[in-house]
Parts: sequence; C-alpha cells; structure tokens
Amino acid sequence: MRNVVFVAIILFSFLNLKGQEGKFCLEDFAIGYTISIYKDSTFTYVQNGCVAQIYGEGKYYMTSDSLILNYKNFYNANPTFVESNNNEIILLISAIDKKSRKKLKKIELFELDERSGIVKPTQTSKIKGKHTYKSDFHRPHGYLISSPNHSGESIYIDKPGIYEIEFVLHDDKQIEKYFMHGKKAFK
Repeated sequence: MRNVVFVAIILFSFLNLKGQEGKFCLEDFAIGYTISIYKDSTFTYVQNGCVAQIYGEGKYYMTSDSLILNYKNFYNANPTFVESNNNEIILLISAIDKKSRKKLKKIELFELDERSGIVKPTQTSKIKGKHTYKSDFHRPHGYLISSPNHSGESIYIDKPGIYEIEFVLHDDKQIEKYFMHGKKAFK
C-alpha cells in the first residue's frame, strides 16, 4: 500500500489534479494495488490478494505535502457507539445470514494490522448471545468478521468505546471482500 501511494503522490505532484484522471497500479509479490482518480475529485482503491480483495472509494484532496484519501463508509450495519472514558474498545458482535435472516452462531473475528498487512485471529467470549471482544485501544485499525461458508465484512475502529454491531453476511464461498474506512493521509 505504501508503494502505490508513494507512486501516486509523485505522479500527483507533477499533475494539476483539477480536471485530471488517471489510474496508478503496482504489483508487489502476490498483491496488486490500484488507485484510480477522477475529474470530480473522487477515487477508487482496490487491493487484490490471493484470498481477499480490499476495496475503497471516496473523495481525495491534496495539501502542500500530503495526499488525503477520505473513504466512503460501506458498513452494512450501523454500529451503536458509546464513548468510553478509558482507553479500551469493546466490540459486541452478532451476524445474520442475508438470505435466511437467521442468526449465525459461529463468528470469527480477526484484527488487521494495516502497517504490516498481517491478519491475526482474536479470542471472543459469548455474552448474552453476542460475541464480545475487549482490548486496549492503541491506534485506529480494522477488524474482519466472518462465519464459515459466508462472506466476510470489515469494520474500522478509530476511537475507544463500546461498539454494538450486527452484520449481514452473504452465503458466499467466493473471495472475501473487505472495505476501507476512515481517512488516510500520506506524506
């Protein structure tokens, strides 16, 4: 991701972005990155890997030394958020099957380290029918939620608090698709 953004920043610095369009691509081992910019100051971002695709779109702008990507929110559910007085996050997660509308009993939660690209499984406990995850908040990052034989979904947590979320998962054994959220700045 850093390489494709670096290439994009160099190219953007030589272009007057107003009214310009372009596509910037980079392949890095088994992962391909593409950022497409459009005349109306919008962009799309696609990262393709062996088993997953990460997608994002939104508005971009440049400052004197940075490219700012402001991602559109693709949550398939609106999380209930309660601000926390301490520096921890609590995720209360449930999921339903899109077709049958039945609650999914087995949910897997993974923490995504966007700096290294490593996805690590987390332990959840089950409290009142919801999968619960509790952790200290160190910095904003993403979580991936999936269930066996279903597609995955992602959520981006950018501040401490309690998040209660119900996801709608598709009965889909194809490639996992996750969405970028929030705002990213690259200098």
